[in-house]
Amino acid sequence: DRISAKSAYEAALEQDPEHLPALINLATLARSAGELQESRILYDRAIATGSQSADLYYGRGCLFEIEDNLKDALQDYQKALSFNPEHSGALGRSLHLNQLLCRWHELPSLTRRVEHALFSLEATSQGSEIPPHPLIATTADNHLISLANELYARGRFSKTQLPEKQESRARTSDKGRIGYLSSDFFEHATMRLFREALLSHDLNAYEVHFISYTEWTIDSSMEELRAKGAQFHDVSQLTDLAAAELIQSLDLDLLIDLKGFTRDNRLGILNFRPCKKQATFLGYPAPINSAAIDYVIADPVVLPHSDQRYFQEQIVHLPSCYQPNPRVSREHLIESKESERLKWGLPTDQFVFASFNQQYKVTEEVADTWLTILTMVPNSVLWFYSTEREAFDNFSAKATTFDIDPGRILHAETCSYPEHMKRIRAADLCLDTFPCNGHTTTSDCLRNSKPVISLRGKTFAGRVSESLLNALDLEELVVDSPLKYIQLAVRFTNDDNFANAICQKLEADVLAKNGLFQPDRFIREFESLISTLTE
Repeated sequence: DRISAKSAYEAALEQDPEHLPALINLATLARSAGELQESRILYDRAIATGSQSADLYYGRGCLFEIEDNLKDALQDYQKALSFNPEHSGALGRSLHLNQLLCRWHELPSLTRRVEHALFSLEATSQGSEIPPHPLIATTADNHLISLANELYARGRFSKTQLPEKQESRARTSDKGRIGYLSSDFFEHATMRLFREALLSHDLNAYEVHFISYTEWTIDSSMEELRAKGAQFHDVSQLTDLAAAELIQSLDLDLLIDLKGFTRDNRLGILNFRPCKKQATFLGYPAPINSAAIDYVIADPVVLPHSDQRYFQEQIVHLPSCYQPNPRVSREHLIESKESERLKWGLPTDQFVFASFNQQYKVTEEVADTWLTILTMVPNSVLWFYSTEREAFDNFSAKATTFDIDPGRILHAETCSYPEHMKRIRAADLCLDTFPCNGHTTTSDCLRNSKPVISLRGKTFAGRVSESLLNALDLEELVVDSPLKYIQLAVRFTNDDNFANAICQKLEADVLAKNGLFQPDRFIREFESLISTLTE
């Protein structure tokens, strides 16, 4: 365990203060425990030994990344690769940071190296340290995504599970027992989507447990659930084994993970199999491909049964769009397009294309597509969201290669979620990314009565916008090629009848009547599926 490992490494340092493996392992332990200052001191001590260890620089790069120091993180990953060009962790993180910074010139070589590393392990029993999540944004190759997840799971998890309980917790009613496992039971994209549906859970039929591995910061909606009888468990200070034992004691019928292989996940808890039936939902649009998960909850559009060959977990369908959504609120609709444009410094006499998706989803092909649209619609600008100034600058620099004035690329910076919901009103048309769509972002735009155009994808992550648009009877906004995507965007700027017909389908009164924005309807369908899975 962590305590005994730490003691062993400290004992090694007492014998030899420059013992490199002990320094690296202690630094890694401190980093994983959130003791970032201690971790930095230990990594610096290790580097002071003059070591050329790839693991050392990879570890410090991970620390820099946690601290959002992406420039130094990338430098350390590159240094790790200079010592070991096949270091899988450094390859994977370098790929993601170059995506995040829109450094497209680096991506083809890194992608080939990542693919080679994964395929070279395919026929072995080894695992991989390459995080699979970044690949979802760069490839439409289902086999590669499937393999990356399987290898990552294999590298992280052993086939260990808890002893089967001799006695189950006594049942005083016929209620089903559901558990949700996540670190995001607060103001997070997952909960913005799911909160209102959860509030509508039938607590007369189900005993609902929320299991969090971050310290609870209960908001009013969670308090409302608690008052209704939902139970909350904080496992943030427990090891994966101890958390699994606690969950096992709850004797759940179904445990639902809401994170997948996203940042700060603890799928290791599910690896111990604390519940006989375990599913993944909403937080991760890709396979887990581990014995930890039995089901993936989706819908026929995002994940048709023909994709089952890429998933070890069984695909199960909700009857309509798998993404829960809150009701349409009129608060953010009060703001006019003109007032929001003035507030954010946007032109009032030009067509505003907007992208609010995270910039790591903006591949070079997407950038080329958007810039082609700008060349064909001269009286227009692109409002481009980016958390990193370098990414925005790189996109603007690319605009000049299309003879586009970089002043037509406007920076949509990070702001509060309520402010973001209001500023969406300033856009004329929202542009989706591919091969990975906007998910929460797409539904945010639609809920604000703003149309989104999307390219039909080949993967789970590339079909989410299609599922949302289909639910709103907007199939005409989903196309099959980048060329048709360009043509559709241009048509929206010069065919008023077409644009008006689309916007009528997005009027607030129409949206409010649509099942996509009816969380009560969603949770009844969800509970019906849960009932089927737990029979």
